[in-house]
Amino acid sequence: MSEKTEKPTPKKLRDSRKKGQVGQSQDVPKLLIVAALCEVILAMVDNGMEKMQALVSTPISLFNQPFGYAVKAVAVHCFTIAGSLMILVLGIAVMMRLAGAWLQFGFLFAPEALKLDPNRLNPANQIKNMFSGKKLFELFNSLLKAIALGVLIYYLLYHALSTLLKLPQVNLAISWQVIAHLFNKIERACLVVLLVLAGMDFGIQKYFYLKGLKMSKEDIKNEFKSSEGDPHTKSHRRSEARRLANEEPKKAKKAPTLDDADMLVVNPTHFAVALYYRAEVTPLPRITVKGRDEDALNLIEQAKKKDIPVIRFIWLARMLYKEEEGSFIPRETLRYVGKIYQVLHKFDTDDINDANQHIEDI
Repeated sequence: MSEKTEKPTPKKLRDSRKKGQVGQSQDVPKLLIVAALCEVILAMVDNGMEKMQALVSTPISLFNQPFGYAVKAVAVHCFTIAGSLMILVLGIAVMMRLAGAWLQFGFLFAPEALKLDPNRLNPANQIKNMFSGKKLFELFNSLLKAIALGVLIYYLLYHALSTLLKLPQVNLAISWQVIAHLFNKIERACLVVLLVLAGMDFGIQKYFYLKGLKMSKEDIKNEFKSSEGDPHTKSHRRSEARRLANEEPKKAKKAPTLDDADMLVVNPTHFAVALYYRAEVTPLPRITVKGRDEDALNLIEQAKKKDIPVIRFIWLARMLYKEEEGSFIPRETLRYVGKIYQVLHKFDTDDINDANQHIEDI
């Protein structure tokens, strides 16, 4: 088995993305969620304090009311506050999760990722993955985060210890403000550390993702064969095309008529160029007839009457019209003309509308 040392091709990356397999770090959305929730909590400190005071005072204000009524009123009040907080937290978490994914790999909808993969349930594969380089890095990253955050929080609390010891001597409002300020300081410092670690994790996860998609030279060759055809044949065609492109355009002794044309490339009404190709007669497609404006319309009418495919390709029609009748097609049009011949052979020219639809994608 050949060694996988080559970078993945664009097609390999596209196929992987369609399956929902992308390079991403789970730390990025987690960081966004924590940052957003902390900022919302800090922004709602004053409002939250008022709601807590109201929650404490509600049972006292209902002291003279019937017990059943008081319990119901307090429960409704508690559930209202708790429900609003839960909705807020869930909404922020969902939005930040989507934002974290979008920042890393853009918009992606991959239904194939929802399919059950039996390999994920294989214990042998799970044990093997536990000792993979990726899992070992994730373990190291988790330990590094725990140590870094622990040291940072200890350092900040140690320097704020003298202030915290004085809190019993002040009223509740001042204590609340001091604690909120300290929380804000710790939160911002932790977010900076987590941001650095998340960036490092994203880079490493991207590295492992691309490493897992590496291909061997045989893989690349097989992919090229399946998408572009046999490379030996393609190489021969390119060599022949280069040889002919370096020669002076040869005029045909007698240009074939429109009856002999394989197709008529149009623009769609201003230019029309007829092409003729027979492997045993001419090495490359030849321009047989061309016309402009009224002549182009006449050629289109003749082609329709004679069941010759009329191909709408604006750029190609303009490029071909610049050449002389009887000359070979220019080098820069070889790929597009070849693709059109492939499409026409595929549809056997029976349904020119379907052929044009596929040609528009070239």
